[in-house]
Amino acid sequence: MFESLKEHLSDFTSKSITTFIGALIIFIVGNIIIKYLTILIGKLLKKSNKLDRSIQGFILTVVRVLGAVITVLICADMLSIPTASLVTLLGTLGLAVSLALQDLVSNVAGGIFLMTTRPFKTGDWIEADGFDG
Repeated sequence: MFESLKEHLSDFTSKSITTFIGALIIFIVGNIIIKYLTILIGKLLKKSNKLDRSIQGFILTVVRVLGAVITVLICADMLSIPTASLVTLLGTLGLAVSLALQDLVSNVAGGIFLMTTRPFKTGDWIEADGFDG
């Protein structure tokens, strides 16, 4: 009985160590790819004069976060962690946060819309809802 258990443990350990090392390598390579991708996208966005700097920062943050989430999901799949439940959890968490912060998210979306369309510039006189400035 102990021989069988010992055999299974040694087999499990060698497989799990190689799997863990593979996942670690993918995690490191994924982070390097994310770093270079954000640098490349940052350079492309700086060449474009159409987007405001705050929008550029927002886009770079979204790229970093999405890259990190994808990298973690790939590593979790390699380690035989059920990724379907993780994706469901992330979706539910995103829905809960967006519903809790609905007004804030609406204002952020409105701000992004204003910065991308640029209907007015610094120094313009604006009147809206009884206020002017």
